[in-house]
Amino acid sequence: MTEKILDIASSVIQRGKHGAPAEAATQPDLVEQIAKLASLHDAGILTDEEFAEKKAELLKRL
Repeated sequence: MTEKILDIASSVIQRGKHGAPAEAATQPDLVEQIAKLASLHDAGILTDEEFAEKKAELLKRL
């Protein structure tokens, strides 16, 4: 189950990368993706560690 959730979280992170460099992702889009991850975290779907890892991946794009 956790693996499936991480796959979904990763797909959120991968959005906007299809054929475009990471720099092409807009800041509002990254904020929206972090907000979606936060919703998964708040719902208890992602652990603190999983959320922190995925959030860090997104913030590296800024």
